[in-house]
Amino acid sequence: MTDRVLLGDYLEQFNLELCTTYKKSDNLRTEEYRAAVKIQAWFRGIRTRCYLKILHAHTIRIQKNWRGFLGRREYRKVLAEAVVRLRNKMYHHCATKIQSAWRGYLTRKYKFNFYARKVYLDALKEVGHCVRQRLLEFEAASREKMDVQVEVNTKDRLWEWAKSNHYKISTFCQPGIYNKPRNYMRDPREHMLQAAGKMLAKENLPWAVEWKQIKPITEAFLQGSDSTKSDENLHETVESVKIRGPFRSASALRRWKRKPTPLSLRVLTDYFSLDKARQAEAAAEWVRRVHDEPFHAGHISSPHYERLLMTTSTYGSTPYGTKHFRFYEDVNSDMTKTNKIGKPKPRFRTVLPPIEQFDRLDRDYSRDYVKT
Repeated sequence: MTDRVLLGDYLEQFNLELCTTYKKSDNLRTEEYRAAVKIQAWFRGIRTRCYLKILHAHTIRIQKNWRGFLGRREYRKVLAEAVVRLRNKMYHHCATKIQSAWRGYLTRKYKFNFYARKVYLDALKEVGHCVRQRLLEFEAASREKMDVQVEVNTKDRLWEWAKSNHYKISTFCQPGIYNKPRNYMRDPREHMLQAAGKMLAKENLPWAVEWKQIKPITEAFLQGSDSTKSDENLHETVESVKIRGPFRSASALRRWKRKPTPLSLRVLTDYFSLDKARQAEAAAEWVRRVHDEPFHAGHISSPHYERLLMTTSTYGSTPYGTKHFRFYEDVNSDMTKTNKIGKPKPRFRTVLPPIEQFDRLDRDYSRDYVKT
């Protein structure tokens, strides 16, 4: 009985404590949950950071190894190229030394002779010096000739100007435009006009011949022993007189008089030139011919043309369509020699009369022009 009571009290006490515990646990559940969440978050953060740190360290190591591999590969390439370049440079330098030595030896032995080259250069210097001297002399002569030509042209131009303006010269009554009364020194143009006036006065005299140009007649001229010299002297005396006017020169007149007689085209051309050319061509062809028999290359020759009976009959043929306007010239025609009246009919003219405009080309002033 006592045990049952004690057990009942214990159970009641246990139930009371259990309820109190459940109430406390219900009250602390939210706080514990929040604390657990915070603890888990902190722990997971630590774990994630540690994992990321490990991954970052591994990544750095991988990248370092990979970049080192790439750098070493590029370095090996650059090193190989540098080694090849240095090796080629060294080989080229050695080849240059060898080639320079060999070329120098070859040139000195086979191509280049110092003393001959020296003689050649000395001769070349002498030739250049002579050429320069000749060029300087030629330049001086050309300049002098040009100066003389310019001076002569200037003098001629001034004389032509003086001749064309000789009417501006001063007279006793009135001074000219170049002779000003206030000038103490006379203008040189006035002297030039005076000289030009005197020259024009001498030139305008008809057949003016100076006494100095007239040579006396000698006994040799009268005897005719030196006829050629007398003719030359007479020719010089005649040509010394200048004829004024728009006339041809004496040489041109002599050439015109001695010009051969020009002939027309009909006179120069042979009438039978075409027949002669045909005969010459036929003769040349006959000479080159192997034989006179015709050659047939295995084919049947065409039959000979047989003329119609109406054209070969002695009774004649129909004139329509068979006779032309020159039928009387045919060999087989009865009208060859005479026409219907009985008089001989002339043959058709195959040569036309010449064209006067063509024949007169450059021959209007020709002497003894023959027109046929």
